[in-house]
Amino acid sequence: MTSSTDGGADRAKPAPFWDVLGERPIGFTLVTAMGDEPVGFVGLSVAHVSAEPPLLSVALDARNKALERIERSGAFAINFLSAANEPVARAFLKKGASAAERFPPATWTTLVTGSPVLPDASGVFDCQVERVVDLGHAKLVVGRVVGSRASGQDSPLVFFRGALCPTPPTG
Repeated sequence: MTSSTDGGADRAKPAPFWDVLGERPIGFTLVTAMGDEPVGFVGLSVAHVSAEPPLLSVALDARNKALERIERSGAFAINFLSAANEPVARAFLKKGASAAERFPPATWTTLVTGSPVLPDASGVFDCQVERVVDLGHAKLVVGRVVGSRASGQDSPLVFFRGALCPTPPTG
């Protein structure tokens, strides 16, 4: 940094919020719930909260239609997508896609709560809602894990700079 005439350091203009977040490669995750019909969204803000008890959290816009279903059903699932799930990921990224396009019956199953899970996802957590925290424009949903499965059979699907990036298989 160089000094300015007033003795302070020049400050770089901050990058737009979403541009900076886009620089972080993240596993492509779908959060799903069941109501009258299945609902889901791309959950890029899924986080581990606790191992004992097993708790996970997901943040979402308070206006997201899935939030009402999650709160009403008291359950949701977290699906970590594999490279094999890229067509499903693309259906969720498509603006205006119908539930039928996102949830073809032969593609989805359930574990414990009835929330939709992908049988060939890299990993799945089935959760019961433990708590919903109001954060203004967003809500943080904390779920207790009541079922899980890991396939370990395919490489993960990664989201980076606004695009899907299948990763090469490892060892």
